[in-house]
Amino acid sequence: MTQSPQEAMNRHMTELQQTGQTVFPTNMTRMWLSLLGTLGFTALGLWILFNPHPTMRFPSWVVVIFGAAAVLFFGVIGIPSLLFQMARRNRLLVDMERGLSFGSEKIGAQAEADIAWEEVKRVRSWGYGVNSFTIVNLKPEAYARVQRQSSTFNRVLTAANSKMIGENAYYFPATLKDNRQLPYVLEAVWTQKFGEPDYSQGPLA
Repeated sequence: MTQSPQEAMNRHMTELQQTGQTVFPTNMTRMWLSLLGTLGFTALGLWILFNPHPTMRFPSWVVVIFGAAAVLFFGVIGIPSLLFQMARRNRLLVDMERGLSFGSEKIGAQAEADIAWEEVKRVRSWGYGVNSFTIVNLKPEAYARVQRQSSTFNRVLTAANSKMIGENAYYFPATLKDNRQLPYVLEAVWTQKFGEPDYSQGPLA
C-alpha cells in the first residue's frame, strides 16, 4: 500500500529512533518507467533523424539536429546511465551516529560515498516534487575524499552538475524511494546532533 508523505516521514523517523538507522532504497518502479520513457524518446529521435520532414517553423536540417540531439541525450547517455543505476540498485543508509553511506545494496559492494555528520555543512533540496533530489554541501576536505571514493561515472556526473548544485556539493538522486522526505529526515538528525542550523544562506532543506 502506498504511504502518504507524512506516513513515510514518520516511518523513517521511527526507524531512526528505534534502531538508529533508516534506508532509502532505489525506487525500481520509477527506474523502469524512466527507462521506458527514455527508449520512447530515443525511438522518436531516430524516426525524426531518418525522416526529416520540414515543418512550417523549421527547415529539414534543423529537424535533423533535433533528432540527433534526442538520440545523443536519451539513447547514448540516458539509457546506459539508467541501466548502470538499475544494475547497482543504490541505496542511502542514514545512521544516527556514523552519518550517511550511499552505494549499491549488493553484499560486499564498496560504498560510493561515506559521509560523517561532522562533514556536512548544509542540506538542501533541488528541483520540484518527485523530480527533486537532495544535496549535501560538504567541507572541502570531505568533498575531495568523497570524490576520490566515488566511481568514475559519478565523478564525471557530479563535476558536470557542479554549476547547478554548487561547489563541494554531493547529491543523492531523485530515484531514491521517499526522496521528497529525505532532506527533512537529514535536517532533523543534523538538528538533533548539532542544534539549530545557520539559515543565513537559506533554509537547510
